[in-house]
Amino acid sequence: GLGNDTILKGRGIGSVAVDWGRAVKVGPGIWAVVERVHHWGSRWGQDRNRALWSGFTVTLPGGNIFFSGDTGYGDGAWAAQAARHGPFRLAILPIGAYHPRDVFGGNHVDPQQALAVFRALGADTGFGIHWGTFRLTDEGADHPPVELAESMKTAGLPAERFRTTDVGVGWTVP
Repeated sequence: GLGNDTILKGRGIGSVAVDWGRAVKVGPGIWAVVERVHHWGSRWGQDRNRALWSGFTVTLPGGNIFFSGDTGYGDGAWAAQAARHGPFRLAILPIGAYHPRDVFGGNHVDPQQALAVFRALGADTGFGIHWGTFRLTDEGADHPPVELAESMKTAGLPAERFRTTDVGVGWTVP
């Protein structure tokens, strides 16, 4: 996103600055589209919102991938905007670091909101990230996948459509 190029170039790392809704060709038949999500930007405390936060759609011959990065739900409209770049074979969405909601609700989705984003995207498969690595918030480290599974069951969706894995466990995306 815009502004992050300055950070990278200042450290001798090449980059391309791209605004929300714009795409960069990565290779033959492969594009990265910069997507609006709901968060804020800061790297060193004094630089709040000087760089654009973003998610990404990667268009691939084998099926598109959506990666939200770190995001809150906000108005939810960003998910519908990203859906225009589908269909998605895979949506990689955060499901953790959300309690207490009055502190983290603006910048981190909870599992129910992640499910709402997954549905708005119309993705075939979802993969839950942003949980269980660092203790950032009050929910238990293993609680987000449990809550996601409960939300999927309540919604009448098969658990394998939006899943997590234990650290180090791979799986083949359908």
